[in-house]
Amino acid sequence: MRKRAKVPVVALLAVAGWALLGATWLAGERPALAGGALLKTDLAGIEGYDLRVWRNAFPAGSATDFHHHAGHEVVYVLDGRMTVGIEEREIPLETGELVYVPAGSAMQVSNRSDAGGEILVFMLAKKGAPLKQSHP
Repeated sequence: MRKRAKVPVVALLAVAGWALLGATWLAGERPALAGGALLKTDLAGIEGYDLRVWRNAFPAGSATDFHHHAGHEVVYVLDGRMTVGIEEREIPLETGELVYVPAGSAMQVSNRSDAGGEILVFMLAKKGAPLKQSHP
């Protein structure tokens, strides 16, 4: 009897997100460079969930507030040096690196450098879930 391999959520998010964005870019549609939502779509075979993709620019010295998301996330650094705080850990990332953020985890994204930075975020969340919630 053959066993099926289980695909981790992070791999599913990365592959699905890059495939959908890649198809958009190949079709000649370019996402806006200013930041914000790029994609929100259903995923075939995953009922009740959608994939959300957005891009955020961070000026030097800027940071988000502590918050959490209802879905699983992958944060990919497009440009610069960023720090992603997840619960009690701080993860420094450079261009081309990524980190997985479990659903419901307290998090903060900051740019502690003296140059701008930019991230691309992929999130798999239940349909209707708010994008961001403040963390106490």
